[in-house]
Amino acid sequence: MERPYDGIATVIDTFQGVKVLVPAKRNMFIVLFLSAWLCGWLMGEVFALTSLVSGITKGIAGVELFLLFWLVGWTVGGGFAIRIWFWQVKGKEVISFMPGSITINKEGLLFYKSKTFDSNEIKKIRVVEEE
Repeated sequence: MERPYDGIATVIDTFQGVKVLVPAKRNMFIVLFLSAWLCGWLMGEVFALTSLVSGITKGIAGVELFLLFWLVGWTVGGGFAIRIWFWQVKGKEVISFMPGSITINKEGLLFYKSKTFDSNEIKKIRVVEEE
């Protein structure tokens, strides 16, 4: 049976409530693949920016416009890859049980907004222990 994450959840009792730290499920293939892919991505990003800034493509009809369009898509794609890489390397989920609320925060996941739930509205919650 597959483990849900590589590590053990840590329970911390604080004055505000209880925090449970759950490490992100790590996949070494994804970490290694994205590390290599991001090196190539960076080379493409630098090459495209250098071509635009230096004016190498001036005078060639439509090339600057295409390169700018390509660069925007390339940058967005690289941003998603960086976000996944950071989650794989440093990610952990922090579940905070405080009086009246439960908050879920994903630390290490770029551009993530934590979610807070009213504990009176939660109906079914369970913990499943792995065999």
